[in-house]
Amino acid sequence: MAEIIKERQKNGEFKDIYDLMRRAGYKNMNRRQMEALAAAGAFDCLIPDRTVAYSSAEILLRYAATVAEEKETGQVSLFGGEEDNMLDMPPLARIEESWDPLEKLEKEFASVGFYLSAHPLDTMKKALDRIGVVSSADILPSVENSPSSRIKMAGIVLKKRERVSTKGNRFAFMQVSDASGVYEVMIFSDALSVARDFLSAGETILMTIDVDIQNENEIRLVAQKIEKLAPYVEGATKKIRVILNTADAVVALRNTLDYNNTAGNDNNDLSSKKLELLAKLPEQKREVRIKLPGSWAINSKLKNRIRNIDGVLDVQEL
Repeated sequence: MAEIIKERQKNGEFKDIYDLMRRAGYKNMNRRQMEALAAAGAFDCLIPDRTVAYSSAEILLRYAATVAEEKETGQVSLFGGEEDNMLDMPPLARIEESWDPLEKLEKEFASVGFYLSAHPLDTMKKALDRIGVVSSADILPSVENSPSSRIKMAGIVLKKRERVSTKGNRFAFMQVSDASGVYEVMIFSDALSVARDFLSAGETILMTIDVDIQNENEIRLVAQKIEKLAPYVEGATKKIRVILNTADAVVALRNTLDYNNTAGNDNNDLSSKKLELLAKLPEQKREVRIKLPGSWAINSKLKNRIRNIDGVLDVQEL
């Protein structure tokens, strides 16, 4: 990374991904590093689709090696630099489907060690509010304004460390991430034995927490109950709004929705949602709101697929 930054400072910003590979790719990066940088979003300004950047690592590295070899043997254009030899630039990898927003964040986290561009819980905010979830930034205000020190918290498991007490009981310290930051939760044996099987890194969880205020600068969070978050979010979301701005997106949305799985008016189905389209018409400077009849079986996976449609600006949970 130091060499790449040095090259950029000396000779200016990279014009495109091929310019980067010609000037700094050879000997500075291997495939694993290229894939990690793509997953982290380092190439976003050069290749907007991270899936393409990730899948093109091997192609680009071979290109960098070929350019370096031609330089070493003197095989450069007689009429200009290697930038003029556009035909030698190989096409990037062709992919069938890009990473959905959640998968993109998961790859980002695996590469960087934290969520950089967004947080997976951002899209669940309204549902979390309905459930009564308290963010890590609001723990103290919530407890101070309530007669009870018990709150609900949600997050994504980062890591878990199990220990054994002097009495032989197992307990754990778990690091959890929410949209406000990272916090640690202590889990005693009873809650741990029930939830251990799904407390793996990347799992979204809902916790019943007892807040123990040690002093002004220290609080201890003890989990009394831990459950998977997804069913509660699905149950708290009553309506989905899809914001789009092209006619092609409407057609793609229709093809994406599984009409055979419509839920009718069955309110007992936690995935049953009202569906609303908000079409932005920039040429006419207006918006059109369309409420689709009936209810639709839409889960998190399908919402992410909808977000990935070209022309879909956002998918909101109401």
